Amino acid sequence: MSSKRRAHERYQLGHPKDAVLRIIRDVIIRRGPAGDMLTAYGGTPGIVGEPMTLDLFGGGHEASLRVVVRDSAPVLLDGAVRHRLTLAVQTARAAS
Repeated sequence: MSSKRRAHERYQLGHPKDAVLRIIRDVIIRRGPAGDMLTAYGGTPGIVGEPMTLDLFGGGHEASLRVVVRDSAPVLLDGAVRHRLTLAVQTARAAS
């Protein structure tokens, strides 16, 4: 009679790796009055405290900003529910 148990593991846990996940989303960006905060309006909520890289393109220029999400809230924008993310700018660099 068989015990119907496997003689080997079904899966094996791997070692965690550092990785980058790039998600392309169109957002509307507005600069705050002091210039060190940005407001982004998009279709996905943010996680407060999460660091992100924001790549900006327009007018023949590109810039890459390191930001941290300070607030995330759903808002009604042009008749659709969007998520307003308040972003604190950490560093900025012009892309080549």
